[in-house]
Amino acid sequence: MIQRVQTLFLILAVACLAATCFLPLGDITTDFSYYEYDAWSLHDTTADQQIIQNTYIIGLLSAILAVLAVVAVFLYKKRPAQSKLCMAAMFLNLILILFISTIYPDLIFKKLDVINGNEARLSPWCFLPLCSALLFYLASKFINKDEKMVRAADRLR
Repeated sequence: MIQRVQTLFLILAVACLAATCFLPLGDITTDFSYYEYDAWSLHDTTADQQIIQNTYIIGLLSAILAVLAVVAVFLYKKRPAQSKLCMAAMFLNLILILFISTIYPDLIFKKLDVINGNEARLSPWCFLPLCSALLFYLASKFINKDEKMVRAADRLR
């Protein structure tokens, strides 16, 4: 049935990942400018919204994960496949967290001449993928619980 608790967890994961696509993930303040980065780009927010660096990998991963969660919702009749999809999404979500918190701020942005020497600060919105990873885990746990219950009922027949 589609009205199970794991469906709620997966829908909340979609909401977290969709918010990740549109909310700012961090900022960098220099002596001359204020830079903000989101799922799609690092841009200068002072004058002309000039894009300094594309961060579209974060946006694509967030969108792919949201689509995987929606697909997992409609796989309610195939619980093993739904559970495997949730586990794969959780793994991809951990890669997304790595990109948001480490790879872009510490490795890629520091190589830019404009931002060199300044520290990137992460916003509270960057923890949304962490919430969605937790929601994928909970959904997978409840899917496996349902599968055990169905197998136990089949054994009683």
